[in-house]
Order: sequence, then C-alpha cells, then structure tokens
Amino acid sequence: MAELRRRTFLSGSALAAASFVGAGALPSAARAEGLTEADCVQIEQFGYASITASIAGMCVIGDKVYTASRGQTPPLIGEIDINTRALLRKFTLQRGEGAWATTESGGKLYIGSYPDADFYEFDPETAELTRITTMGPFGTLIWCLTTAPDGVVYAGTGPPRGEVWEYNPATKQVRNFRNIVPGQQIVRGIAADDKYVYAGSLAIGYLTRIDRVTGEKVNIAPVPNPAGIGVCLKAGDRVLAGAGPTVFDVRPDGSDAHLVRMQDRLVDMLAVNPRDDTLYATGRSSGSVLKRVGDQLIPIATPAPLDEHRGLFFVDEGRTALGGAGNGELWWLDMDTRESTTLDLVNTGLAGPESVQSITTGPDETVYVGGQSCIMIHQPALGFRRRIKIQGEPKKLLWVKDRLYAAMYPRAEVYEIEVRGGRHRSLGLMRNDLTRPLDMRYHEESNQLLVGMAAINGKLDGALVFVEPRRGNVEVLKGVIPYQSVTSIAIDGDIAYLSGDCAGGGGTPMVRRTAAIAAFDLKTRQVLWEAEPIPNASRLVHITYLDGLIYGVYRLPGQQWMVFDPATRTVLRSGPLQTYGEVYKHRGKVYATQYGIPPLPGEILQLGPDLAQPRVVATNLGDGFYNAPQLAFEADSDHAWALKDLELARINLDPACAPAIQPRSVAEPPPAEAYEWRDVLGQPG
Repeated sequence: MAELRRRTFLSGSALAAASFVGAGALPSAARAEGLTEADCVQIEQFGYASITASIAGMCVIGDKVYTASRGQTPPLIGEIDINTRALLRKFTLQRGEGAWATTESGGKLYIGSYPDADFYEFDPETAELTRITTMGPFGTLIWCLTTAPDGVVYAGTGPPRGEVWEYNPATKQVRNFRNIVPGQQIVRGIAADDKYVYAGSLAIGYLTRIDRVTGEKVNIAPVPNPAGIGVCLKAGDRVLAGAGPTVFDVRPDGSDAHLVRMQDRLVDMLAVNPRDDTLYATGRSSGSVLKRVGDQLIPIATPAPLDEHRGLFFVDEGRTALGGAGNGELWWLDMDTRESTTLDLVNTGLAGPESVQSITTGPDETVYVGGQSCIMIHQPALGFRRRIKIQGEPKKLLWVKDRLYAAMYPRAEVYEIEVRGGRHRSLGLMRNDLTRPLDMRYHEESNQLLVGMAAINGKLDGALVFVEPRRGNVEVLKGVIPYQSVTSIAIDGDIAYLSGDCAGGGGTPMVRRTAAIAAFDLKTRQVLWEAEPIPNASRLVHITYLDGLIYGVYRLPGQQWMVFDPATRTVLRSGPLQTYGEVYKHRGKVYATQYGIPPLPGEILQLGPDLAQPRVVATNLGDGFYNAPQLAFEADSDHAWALKDLELARINLDPACAPAIQPRSVAEPPPAEAYEWRDVLGQPG
C-alpha cells in the first residue's frame, strides 16, 4: 500500500518534488530489508502549504494606504491607491516575519518589524528603504509607533523589556527611554504630543506618561491594575487608551477621568473623525465600528465581522472610514449611509506563502493546513488546492468522522467546518480569560473534543475545555493545573494526561517553577494526581502516551526530552534537545519535531520505544510552522505530512530509511533567548 501510494503522489501531481536520503547510498538497514532508493524517498514537496495577505500594520499617507504583512518571510509592504483601490507597488523588508507597527512623519513611512525588532524608513518619493536601527535583542517586537507634532517618532517594544524608543528624523538620533514599568514586558499602545509620550503596557495596563526631555515616568491610568492597554491616542487635550472593553479618557496629568465602555471583548483601534471631532473605535471580537455617545461606545456598522482590525483612519474629509482587517481585507465605510465595501488583498498581488498554524489529514488522501484567516485544502495526488476563509488563526485542526474541527485564536472557540461547502459554525466561546488553544484531542467514548488552553496575557491559569459537537455545549475547567496553562493532552481510555506551562499566558511573573503532569478522570471530572517530572523545568510543551509511558518535550531552561512512568511517577530517561516541538505516537513509535531556526536544520526524531537517545529520522525541514512544528500521519504507512520550509511535504519516517547522522547527542542546547519570541507571535494585536 505504501509503495502504491508513493507512486500515486509522485506521478499524480505536477507540484511534487522529491529528495532522496542519499545519492546512490542507502542506509545499511534499508539494504538489509531489500529497500531501494525509490522506497526511501525522504521528502516529497507539493508547493506552498498556505498563502496569505494578512494585515499586521497599516498607515495612510495622502491618497495612499500602506499595509504590512504578517506570516510572510520577509514581510511584504503594499502601497494601494485609496480611490482606485489598485495595488501600485510592493516591496519586502530585509528580514523578519511581520510588521505590527507603522506611522508617517514628513511624508515618509516608518515600519517596526519582528522578531528582529528592525526599524525602517521608506521614502515614497524615491522608493528608498533604509533600516535605521534595531530596537532590542532578537525576539523583541516593535508593537506600536506614533509621531509627535514635531515629527519625532516613538516606538513601543517588548518582550522582554517593555521599552519606549525615540527616533528624530531631523537629527537621525535614536534614544531609548528603557523599561516603562518594572516587570511589564510589552508596550502595546503609544501616543505623543509636544511634551510627553504616553505608553500603555501589557499585561497590566499602566498608562505611563514620559517627559520627552527628562525621561521622567508617571502612571496616569485612572484605575489600579486595569486590563492590559492595547492602543493609545492623543486627541486635543485628552489622552485615550483602550484597556480590554474600556477606553480610558483622561487629561495628561491623569485628572478628569472618564471610563468609556463597550459591549465587546476589547478595543482594537481608536481614531477621531475630523468632521465631527467624535471618537470612534473598532471592537474585537465583533469586528464592528463603534461611535462614542457619552461614556458608551455604540456599534454603527460591522465591515469585518468577527475579525480583528489593524488600522482605523478617516479619509475624504471624514466622510469615509478606512480600515484593515487581520484577514487581509481593506474596508471602506460610508459614514452617512453606514454601508461598507471591501478589497481582498489576496486578489491584488500581495498574497504570498506564509508560516502555517496547523496541519491534519482527512479521508481521500486530503491534507488540511491552517493559515492566517484561512484553511487550505490539499489533495496532492490530484494536484488540487482550495482556500477557505475563516476568522482568526486555526491553532489546531482535527478531522473527526465527517467534519473538520478548528481550535481558534484569538476568539477562543472551536469551529465545525463542513468542507465541501466551505461553511463553518462556532460551537461556542470559551471566555473565562482564555485566548490561545494549545492542543485538541477527541475522546470517542464521550464524543467530545478536549482542548488545552492558555490564558490571556497576564494570567496564569489555563483550562481544560470540553466541547460537545452534537449539542454545541462548552464546559470550561479553569485552573485544572493551578497557575499553569494546559499545553497538551494525551488520552488513555478514560484518563487524560495533561501537561503544564508555568508561564501561563505570558507577561506576568510565574508562581510555580516546575511544569506539572496531571492525571485527569474524564468520567468524574477530577484530577487524580499531579506530578512534577523534572525539577525547575518550567515549560512542558507537549506529551503523548504509548504502552504505559508518557513521552514529553520541554523548553526552558534548555530544551530536553523525557520518558515518564505514570505508574511510579518517575522519569525513566531524559536528555537534551537542539530545539523543541511536539511529540506524536504512530504505529508503535514515538516521534518528536524540532524547530528549524538557522543554523539548526529542522528535524523529526524518533524518541521511542526503548531508545537510549533520540535518532534523527528526517532532517533539513526548515522552519515553516508559525507555532511548534506539527505532524499529520497516514494511517497505514510510515509517512507523515508536515512542511519543508514553506511547502507542504510528505516525509518518510521509516527507521530503515533514516539519514545516517543518527544517533546524535547535544552537549549544549542553544541559548533560550533564541526562541523566546515564539511566545508572543499571534497574541492579541
């Protein structure tokens, strides 16, 4: 069957490209089993796994709108005529994966990227792109940019330092105001006037006023420890900051405070319409535009249903609102008629390959890939691909019976997808300060989906969530591992083993220092026991269960693998890894994926059973996943679907065909800071 299928894939798709284990040199194990080079094709590639035109940052200069991408490597910048809606030109940054932050000063566009924290200047007149500086170590994101009345540009960055930076285009000088609040790792919103910079932090919402001359810092937030601030605006003599579902409206000294509230999850964007000097906002998760009426924000239109917004501007003398949705659509809203129109950037030439979120397989040799605001459907044997648009990021995909299920970020819900028609429905919001799905499994006996969740930034308690597709019931058990996220779920009958992460949602100090495994009874909904396998290893990324043993991989401090006996609650074996990823069982074996962050190649290891050290079974896969690299297996072969760089790939994991570099020991893991940025990509923007 495996041989027949291999030939089908190689001959049935014009997209396929194959690479062999060695040029004329088979591993001895393969020769001993009578295998040929054709049997040991290592990787077959089938073109880009997903394409996107998702918007991270957005800026208006004159009659042009500039969009910055996320997920594409390197980031792509587009220039679009606001009136004709035509793509005029595009260019790429030198490196990175996206650009949240943009602003205009003196007719020039300024861009802040991640994870390299590069700060760029683009001159539309000369088309010259200049990388001015880098605002922090690798892993830092430039989250926000603003321009003061005198043209000086300010940036908010993090993690880990939560700093404010200044760039003066006139003098070309760069200044760092350093961390705005001790312990706060992210500056997410920023505004400026002729005297002060106003910076809003995550995870706790300090609104810090910084004297532009002396650097003196004062908190002017009107309530103690508010929700994290995601956006700031200076309008007249008022400072406005979006904190969760509330806008803080204060004077620069913090006096005369008003709390302006909305019936939505959080404030995305803020802007004042010059036609009537009225504050408008965009709301997540509704996707609505809201108008301030007194101390309330009232929805007036929904140009991007259920989506996040990456920009809000007023053009045509305030008669039209112009915005950008995270899914890659620009929208125009007539402020008089409240009617809106959209432009899908995928159709303009701004689409490109992206790092993907998730992968799974279904019937009929179909592979499903989760991308930014989309799911790609691949039938490689037929050379067929189709794209379904969806609101958010499918962090995990799972095929159950005749339906595809997607665990979604940032709305914290599971979609049930009817693939043929491209329709999907939500099975209900999880709420409870939850935002990021980390794992999803199906428990056949109860016909329920089990989802492991992380909390929002600044919270530590994740949850185990039960979703019943038939009725759409959602049951949330928060804090099932106290002060930890639930990163992974491994099922053995009516027992679910859960792994934890002490960092929780990120952005707040850890309470516990050792990640736990919990045994959970699915019938009684009770934790039977909890163990901490490796002391002071705070982040147990993923686990699986095979033949009475739990296999797991950690990150921080140092990457490592372990085999844990739940009967005796002891670690049987452990050792270092180059990077980290996820672990899977298939056909009596256990496999682990590893990030391919240069110069590391990206690999799949066999962890067990009965191996003293991991053995490399596939290598040189690159770094095509946005999250930890995943595998989707074929039921009746030793082949798995994953990525080779940004292309969909079918990978041969037959141990007899493994490359000759195994086994490998790792004397010294790479420094932890090389991977820290993975925690914050895709956080609420």
